[in-house]
Amino acid sequence: MDADISEVNGIPVRLAALDCPERNKKDGDYATELVTQFQGLQATCELAGTKTYDLLVGYCSINGADFGRYMMQNSTSKVWEKYDVWNRY
Repeated sequence: MDADISEVNGIPVRLAALDCPERNKKDGDYATELVTQFQGLQATCELAGTKTYDLLVGYCSINGADFGRYMMQNSTSKVWEKYDVWNRY
């Protein structure tokens, strides 16, 4: 999976408002690798009530920290304002 899609309890969730580079593209492998350090940790997601590409869309946090914001601060991922349905960023 790409860095802007996480699996929560076996359900893929597209992270709202997060635009990450695709795997196998410039900076995409780094963003995907960054996400792997969180595998196995408990994520809490607030579903936004929308879907994209048949994926649920939500804002997720890990240990109380906004995961989308973390990715934007630590990789080349950026906010995708069109999909920031709750205007968090």
